[in-house]
Amino acid sequence: MLQHIDQDPSLESLRELYEQDFAKPGLDIITVTRLKCVGVPIGTPEFVNAFMSSKVHAIEQDVQKLRIVQDPKIHHDLLRCCQHTRVAFLARNVPPDVMMRPADASFDPGHRDWGSGILQRSNNVPVPVLIQDSIVHAILQRGLGDTFATLSTHELAWCRVIVELPHHKGGLGITPLPASGMAAVYSATAHLVSWLGSLPHASEWVADQNLADPNTWNSSALQTLKRLHDNLLTHYNCTEWAPPLADDAPAPGAPAQGHDDDSARPLSLPPLNLLASLRVQQDEDNGAVAARPSLPPQRQVTKHIIQSWTL
Repeated sequence: MLQHIDQDPSLESLRELYEQDFAKPGLDIITVTRLKCVGVPIGTPEFVNAFMSSKVHAIEQDVQKLRIVQDPKIHHDLLRCCQHTRVAFLARNVPPDVMMRPADASFDPGHRDWGSGILQRSNNVPVPVLIQDSIVHAILQRGLGDTFATLSTHELAWCRVIVELPHHKGGLGITPLPASGMAAVYSATAHLVSWLGSLPHASEWVADQNLADPNTWNSSALQTLKRLHDNLLTHYNCTEWAPPLADDAPAPGAPAQGHDDDSARPLSLPPLNLLASLRVQQDEDNGAVAARPSLPPQRQVTKHIIQSWTL
C-alpha cells in the first residue's frame, strides 16, 4: 500500500492512516478482510461467523437480563421490539445460508425441557432458531407464570403457535425468524436488482454479469436470490408471472371469481430475467398492472412462507 501512496500524490492523505495502522495494528484502521457496515458483517467467512456468534450471545444475554421486568406487557414489548428485531435486521442483510449456520452454543429445540424452563445446550441449532426459541420461551414463561411448569409438551406447543401468530389472527406477532428472514432477503435483493436495472450504466455495477440473464450471475447475493426464488416456487405456493393469454383473461395470480380465499392462491413472482426491467416497465405501462409483472410486498412473501411453515 505504501508503494501506491508514494506513486500517486492523490493518495497522500492516506499516509498518516497507514503509519498509524502500521504502528498500532490492533486499532484495525486499515483492513481488507472485514468490515461492519450499519451493523452488517462483510468480509471473510471466519469474520462473519465470529461476528454472528458474538451477536447471538449478546442477544441471548439481553433476553435473560429482561427477566427482571415484572410487567408482562412491557417484558413482551421489549423482547419483540428490541431483541427480536435485532436478528430480523441481520436476517434481511445476511444470506440465509450464513444465518442458518449452527450457533456455537445454543439450545436444541428437540431436546429442551419446556416444563422446567431449563434450556438444554447443543451445537447444531441455527442462529435464528436459537433466538426465536429464546424469546418465545421467555414470553411464555413470564406470561404463564407458575402454570408454565405444569403444561404438557403438546399444550406448550400450542401456546408457541399463539405467540408466533400475527396480531390479526389473535397471536402476539413474534414471527418465526427463519421464515421472515427468507422473505426479507428475497425482497431486498430482488428490489436491488430492479433498481440497478433502472440505472443508466447498470452493467458497471455488476461486472461480467447480465442482470437480464440469471445464468451469468456469479456474485453471492445474486446466487442467493436464485436459490430463494427456486425455493419459493418449489415449497411455498408461489408461481412465476406470465403474460395474460387473452385480452379478457385474468392475469395469472389474479383472484378467481367466487373465490375469496387469498391464502389458497399462489403468489405471483416476477421471473428473474425480468427483474431488471420492472421499473422501466412500470414507467412505460403507466399503470397497466396486468400487462407486466411486479414484486409483491415483503409481507405477502412472508405470509406465503408462514402458511407452509412447520411451527
